[in-house]
Amino acid sequence: MNRIESAVSDWPGVEVRPHDRGGGHEFVLDGREIGHVHGDRLADIPFAKRLRDVLLEEGRAEKHHVVPDSGWISYYIRSDDDVDGALWLLRLSYLYQLVLLRKRTGDSLEKDGIDVDAELAELDTSDDVYRTFDALRTAG
Repeated sequence: MNRIESAVSDWPGVEVRPHDRGGGHEFVLDGREIGHVHGDRLADIPFAKRLRDVLLEEGRAEKHHVVPDSGWISYYIRSDDDVDGALWLLRLSYLYQLVLLRKRTGDSLEKDGIDVDAELAELDTSDDVYRTFDALRTAG
């Protein structure tokens, strides 16, 4: 297990499964994929398209290598320094999926022990990422 797989597998509620399209492993929270890695060289991560667009504008990721017009991004891991960037993006996706899960279940309490606002602050997101994330979080 590489550093990314090891870190993400420790997040509450995350299951690690084999990724059947291109090998590697995918990370799933309550049946929703938060991303997958192809070995230790590429991470593909889903976002709402509005949030993906902000991440692309900020240069944090590239359009998905297969479905560039979707909400998915690709993040190439070319060196050990890039692992932190992949983990940052995966954590943002995890928080987004967690918010959706809480909305779906009607559970606004943080039984999982995760304070999304504190996590976003710790990630040191840009104002644009935070505003977009927050708008998606509060959308009907």
